Amino acid sequence: MFYKIVEIATAKQARETYVLVHFWEKAADVARKPPVLINDFIMSLRSATLTEAGEVERDVPGDLRANILAYWERAQKRGWRGDHSSAVGRATQAFTEKGRVLRPVGTMIVAPIERDQSDPPGILKRPDVQALRDQIFEERAP
Repeated sequence: MFYKIVEIATAKQARETYVLVHFWEKAADVARKPPVLINDFIMSLRSATLTEAGEVERDVPGDLRANILAYWERAQKRGWRGDHSSAVGRATQAFTEKGRVLRPVGTMIVAPIERDQSDPPGILKRPDVQALRDQIFEERAP
């Protein structure tokens, strides 16, 4: 599986980190075909964790990756394909589950997630997080 983090922002209402991700199954498809699956996430990420020893910086890219891989695993089990996001005004692809259309292409997204760069949790300003945007990542099945 290959994925690309297309956008990292703040979900305005939740004041949490918003991440838009495109997924492909084959390397050759990344440059030539639309993604097989699109999803957006609202993640409760933190730059640091408070421990008895003090504040410890978190592996935010690792936390992002874990959330993305967990979603892909669920999507594979359920046979999800298409646009599962709330990022735009209308669905860019049909969203299906095992071939059954759950949301047709062009369906109006009733409440798209509003985004900005306000960054209350301090995630967006991190260079290790900014470096993830527009990168293609490959994950192999275990």
